[in-house]
Amino acid sequence: MAFNQSIIISPNTVFKWDGRKRELPTWDQDQTPYSWIKYSTVWVSQRITPQLGYARIKHYLAGFDYGNQDFSGDPGKHNGLTEAWLSSSLKISAVEQLNFLNAMLSYELPVSHEAVNNIKKNLYLGKLDNGLDYYGKTGSGRHKDNKKEASSRELRDAWFIGFIDNRVQHYTFVSNLSDKVALAIYNKSLGSAVLMPITIKLLNNFFLLSKS
Repeated sequence: MAFNQSIIISPNTVFKWDGRKRELPTWDQDQTPYSWIKYSTVWVSQRITPQLGYARIKHYLAGFDYGNQDFSGDPGKHNGLTEAWLSSSLKISAVEQLNFLNAMLSYELPVSHEAVNNIKKNLYLGKLDNGLDYYGKTGSGRHKDNKKEASSRELRDAWFIGFIDNRVQHYTFVSNLSDKVALAIYNKSLGSAVLMPITIKLLNNFFLLSKS
């Protein structure tokens, strides 16, 4: 959305850090489009979404057929523009994520080819063991368990989605981690830090087996 609306003009665009310390050290610095996506820098997203505006975001979500398309935010707080995607109202399933990725890679989304190509460049993460390039995006959050008492523990949610490019075709992948029970000791580590290496190992094994 930001690339398509020219809110982000080029890969060299700089988002100036305001000096406030936040949850992750990687957020406490100036950001580029690449570092914003790589580190999931929330304050950059929260600068961009008000520039897009609620109506325009809703229009894009409908065109993307993205999940439940609910950008209202937390109930009664009217904070959709800054919170909707942060374990809040915006929901999407693994199959919907897969469909979204495939539509993006096929240039079927209602955005320019240039916007898609810019996102693809900024999703690059490295090479698998067999040398294939892999691209992806992590996401982490928390949800409450099903207990009704006030002391109900928060459980980790995580996503790691992306695609493999072998120069001939794309292989898309979607992985999810959602804790079902609270850990014995509260774990502050992000779920994506657990999920990403597991997914990469599975991808390496898959392409090793498919080659043999």
